[in-house]
Amino acid sequence: MSTPGAQQRARRLVGLALVCVIVASGCGSDPESGDDASPKPSTTASEAPAGSTPEEESNGPCDLVSDDVVVDVLGVEIERREPHEKEGSTTCIKGTKRSSEMESNSFVNVNVFSGQGAKQLANQADVEEGSKQVSGLGDRAFFLPNAGALFVVDGDEVVNVQVVKEGKPSTQADCVTVAKDVLSRR
Repeated sequence: MSTPGAQQRARRLVGLALVCVIVASGCGSDPESGDDASPKPSTTASEAPAGSTPEEESNGPCDLVSDDVVVDVLGVEIERREPHEKEGSTTCIKGTKRSSEMESNSFVNVNVFSGQGAKQLANQADVEEGSKQVSGLGDRAFFLPNAGALFVVDGDEVVNVQVVKEGKPSTQADCVTVAKDVLSRR
């Protein structure tokens, strides 16, 4: 049974993780303002420039995770790609179109953070009640069931993976599948 103090720490950690995701993804930026944090359209294989092949093209941050893995994990076709880059973080969200109905949202969110703040977040999350160690990923990895998030410390970077199916955080197994793909592409 968790204590009120542990519950408060878990809520604080979830809040901190959400702030990191929001900052990394550039949420709240005005796409019309020309702000560099706004999502850039990505190129799909069918839109590749003349003379290039899918292997040669780059989707920037959305190269973090393969479309095939996302489709396999979510069980739906990808309808949106949201790449974001800021100093110290790279993010890609792939999944269904955004909907105000939470149960209609399915997506994979991958964040790669670098710097001291990333390590501090990982260290704090690692000691939270309910944190489960995951072997075989990076230098160390752990899953937070309450947040539905997998954190992988890999050298000087922290990879954070979240899988949401029909508005609900998915399983550790789904997050590990995505993390293995991300780590194999680096």
